[in-house]
Amino acid sequence: MHRVLNAVAVGARLGAQVPALLARHASGEPVIAADVARLAGCWALAERHGTALADLVDAVRVDLDARQRLAGQVGAQLAGPRATATVLAGLPLLGIALGQGVGANPWHVLSATPAGQALLVLGAGLICAGVTWSGRIMAKAAP
Repeated sequence: MHRVLNAVAVGARLGAQVPALLARHASGEPVIAADVARLAGCWALAERHGTALADLVDAVRVDLDARQRLAGQVGAQLAGPRATATVLAGLPLLGIALGQGVGANPWHVLSATPAGQALLVLGAGLICAGVTWSGRIMAKAAP
């Protein structure tokens, strides 16, 4: 963001149209495009209607701070479910390793018998479906 604002400041000193310059930089930076576009809108509004630019920029800053705080809180609240999903995805591998360790030889059953191969494919598919499902749920929860 600092790089974009520094480039816009240089352009403004040289007499460029600041809203257009901000919009051009917003299209080049997809991560911060929405924030830069909001700043460009504020600048255009201030130029068009003669309102105080400082008040508009301060309102954008307050909003961005609140959004960033919310994103941090949601990320912290999703840390537990992410860890749970990771552990649950790894439990079948742990079960196979424990079975091998006690001499039950589950890998031989899963790889050498037709029923075991079918269960291996089914289990791997269910694990992939569960990881995908968990990822989609958490993606919807994130702002």
